[in-house]
Amino acid sequence: MNTLPPLSQYTGITDDSRQVRAGNLFVVRGKVEPRYIEMALANGAKHILTPVAMGYLEEIVIADFDSTQILESFYGWQKPIDTMIAITGTNGKTTISYLIHQILKQAQKTSALFGTIKNVIDGNEINSTLTTPGKFELYSLLNEAKQKKCDALVMEASSHALDQGRLGGLKFDIAVFTNLSQDHLDYHGSMDEYFRAKKKLFFDYNDGIAIVNNNDCYGRELAENIDSVWTYGTKVSDIKVLNEKQTKNGFVLELDTPKGTFTFSHNLVGSFNIENLQAAIGATLAIGIEPAIISTSIRDIQIPGRLEKIASDVLDVYVDYAHTPNALERVLRALKNITLGELWCVFGCGGDRDITKRPIMAKVVEQFADKVVLTSDNPRTEDPKKILKETASGLNLEYVQFIDRETAIDHAIKNAKTNDVVLIAGKGHEDYQILKSGKIYFDDREVAKKILETKCN
Repeated sequence: MNTLPPLSQYTGITDDSRQVRAGNLFVVRGKVEPRYIEMALANGAKHILTPVAMGYLEEIVIADFDSTQILESFYGWQKPIDTMIAITGTNGKTTISYLIHQILKQAQKTSALFGTIKNVIDGNEINSTLTTPGKFELYSLLNEAKQKKCDALVMEASSHALDQGRLGGLKFDIAVFTNLSQDHLDYHGSMDEYFRAKKKLFFDYNDGIAIVNNNDCYGRELAENIDSVWTYGTKVSDIKVLNEKQTKNGFVLELDTPKGTFTFSHNLVGSFNIENLQAAIGATLAIGIEPAIISTSIRDIQIPGRLEKIASDVLDVYVDYAHTPNALERVLRALKNITLGELWCVFGCGGDRDITKRPIMAKVVEQFADKVVLTSDNPRTEDPKKILKETASGLNLEYVQFIDRETAIDHAIKNAKTNDVVLIAGKGHEDYQILKSGKIYFDDREVAKKILETKCN
């Protein structure tokens, strides 16, 4: 068959054979293993759309196609939600997206959140497997948000998604750039290519205002080439800090913005979160949300796995997702400022990922931590001993190492003294660990809490 029937014939459309349901169109964008075709047909696919010959099956439609056009035709829209905000950058995407989502809720907006931790549509949570969903899943989620009459969307846009065109034909009202530091070079190959992917959000997908961190050299370059931009981060930004007061519960900030001068208080730890707040405040001011609503929203907020404090009367333990040199430095620097005793850092590096950052991560830890505990992150298919050895090559100070992550956490918490602070870095909100043998359940927060309870007794 060389002609695709009217799309109205289909009950759904997907490129994931596992997600196929009865009456769906299964789209294949190139050569694929026969088992996926078989799975799609077994799950009820009505037709298989492919641009290449794949052997004869009456369900196969061979035709050239544009997946974005097919999706827009099937769903009947190009922009499903009135206000759409996307955030890209190496660090800060999740924190900023959560801040914006909280502000939108306070503003009584029916909103959707798509990102690293989870996807949320009108309060209903959906598991997230990627920072940015694949194009077909993204359009399906957007259509669900449209059906739920969502007023606004905030989503994280990863460099992989931008490079692979996963955002399809979407256009955003606000695009935020946080920063760029070494990460994903196993995929992009160089920082120039990494930056090229990030820039796509602003030149291919943004129809409105760009909110850009000019405290970052890549951000400054980006801002210079965008017409409609609000900068933040430095004293010469459009959104800048006039006064800053640190309290035991966070910061009080006086900000000068394109919409006026306002004072905000918040409970987030770490001066790097000031930039995250500037970005979130700028994005929401730009779409017309009142400063008083913003202030109420951010006063008391906790981002899962982002400098998340584990409740305890005996020791301050924090869990954070920091898995890049820059993110780790920011978090360690923030904790160093509030540590009266010694700062412990439990960390590792992921397997099957950029190996060049492993010793760099170690050097960052060495600069700020007093006690270093090396352990496994997500080793995936790599030998954990090899990962630890490559990471340890960046250390000159004394350290201990444990391949087993729970043992490493146990060592740090049980040996830390009063006034010490323990940081467990790398996995944050994740409730799993990926080993060569497969994925297992593992949550740093639960493990730390259990060990802290034994320390109390």
